[in-house]
Parts: sequence; C-alpha cells; structure tokens
Amino acid sequence: MFQLQGVPIPELWIWQRLNRRALGGEQPAMNMNPGNEVNLIIPPAVQADMEKRAILTEDIEKVVAHSQSTGQRFLNHDDHSYLADLRLENVTYWVRYKEKEDGIHVLTVYSHRMEIVKE
Repeated sequence: MFQLQGVPIPELWIWQRLNRRALGGEQPAMNMNPGNEVNLIIPPAVQADMEKRAILTEDIEKVVAHSQSTGQRFLNHDDHSYLADLRLENVTYWVRYKEKEDGIHVLTVYSHRMEIVKE
C-alpha cells in the first residue's frame, strides 16, 4: 500500500473527506430513512476491505436505506441476498447484504467512479 508521510493512502482519503465535511465542502450524511435506523452488521473482513477502499460506514448506510425505501436492488434467489447501488457525488457504491431479524448483514462492498447509465 502506498503511504504519504506515514499515513496509508485510504486512511488519508477518509480524513480528507471528513475534513471537507467539517469545512462545509461536502454535505454531512443524511438519514435517508428517518425513524428507521439501519443496523449494519459488518464482519471484520468486510471492514478491512472498506478501509482499503476508503468506503465509509455512512455511505453503506445510505445505499442500504435507499434500496429499502425505493426497492431498487437486485435479489439473488440462490442465497436470498440483495445487491444495491447508489451514486453519491462522483462515486457509485455497491453493497451486497442480507436482511435478518438482528439487522443488515453486509457481505461485500465496493465502489467505482464510473457512471452507469440506465435506460
């Protein structure tokens, strides 16, 4: 992993992003599902992937809340998991998850800067 003055690059991106929010350059996270908090259960391996890819938990919450409120998600009938995406600013986030009684079990997350145009 590349480092800049001893700070791993993904960690640096997260700090830069949080600093922009603090200075008003980026809007803070909105609860897209008011009154219904999303209870994410994220295994350590997925958390490590999120850190490497500079993906914040609040972005994952937004994707899941959006998919639940709009129904815009794919269902995998084999394992009953969902795949959802949401474009926030110039990044599209993808989350594969399962809905269970104790919360949302996040299976995988990734992001890209390519825009997908749906017809």
